[in-house]
Amino acid sequence: MNKKLVNFIVKKYLRFDKKNPFISISAILAFIGVSIGVMVLILSMAIMNGTAKEFERKLFTMNYPLTIYPKLSSISLDEELLNKLQKEFPNLKFSPFISSQAIIQSGETMSGGMIFGVDPQKEASINPI
Repeated sequence: MNKKLVNFIVKKYLRFDKKNPFISISAILAFIGVSIGVMVLILSMAIMNGTAKEFERKLFTMNYPLTIYPKLSSISLDEELLNKLQKEFPNLKFSPFISSQAIIQSGETMSGGMIFGVDPQKEASINPI
């Protein structure tokens, strides 16, 4: 920005006037208020953007946008389907996994949960596990 213009605006509106001191004080307070408001807005946007990225990273760890299930619930992996998908979509990464429900017991209490089994080499290429 033009330095002469900035100096002109500062001298005209922010200098202390002995006849009307309230005008310069209110201008300085308005300047400080706007500065603090912009600073808080920038800070909150930075925090929210970081939070959104972290939330997205946590959400898509083992919760993928697309999951292909076999027709029958079998534990075996269909290597033919995996090879076919890798040839059809070379720019995508695939990681087979097995999931099952489980009951966890600790003392007298029991709780349900999910167990995931992954191929560590293929999963490491997609997610930081």
